[in-house]
Amino acid sequence: MSADPGAGAARPAWWSRQYIEPFTLDDDELWRIVRESTRAAVAWVTKSCEPVVAQMSYCWYDGHIWLTSTPNRDKYRALERNPAISLSIHDPADWFKQVTIRGRVTFFDERESVRRFIHELITAGGRRAVAPDVYGREFARFDSPERAVMRVDIDRIRSYDGRKMWQTEAEGLDPWSAAP
Repeated sequence: MSADPGAGAARPAWWSRQYIEPFTLDDDELWRIVRESTRAAVAWVTKSCEPVVAQMSYCWYDGHIWLTSTPNRDKYRALERNPAISLSIHDPADWFKQVTIRGRVTFFDERESVRRFIHELITAGGRRAVAPDVYGREFARFDSPERAVMRVDIDRIRSYDGRKMWQTEAEGLDPWSAAP
């Protein structure tokens, strides 16, 4: 429920911290952050429905976010039981900008899928040059025969641009009254 005083009326000081709808990223910037970042806070629930969150590396390729784990890990077992997942990704160049994703994971354990993920992870999707000896060592560290990858199928995506909020507050702007 909005307590909007209406266009031209003075808004209380707390307004921009409660009604954050105008402070979103445009689509190009949102997808740039998802593609270029390599870390996310990833949340899932335990079998007793308790939330858990951990920082994880991820890769973006083939139009999806990909994660990895092994069957001895709690998150692996939890996501097998309940594939619902949430990720919070911030812009590595500007922590005021973030993307929140809700979705479901699908597991893949074929060696080709796992090895593709490992390659994408080590090379940051081709954006990072890695010496062959370093590449080989890192690849071997991840190439467990039990490792699986998880594709995140996105159900909902939201974004937030804290810089827009700060600008609104500093300059006394009123993006809530702007015509659609």
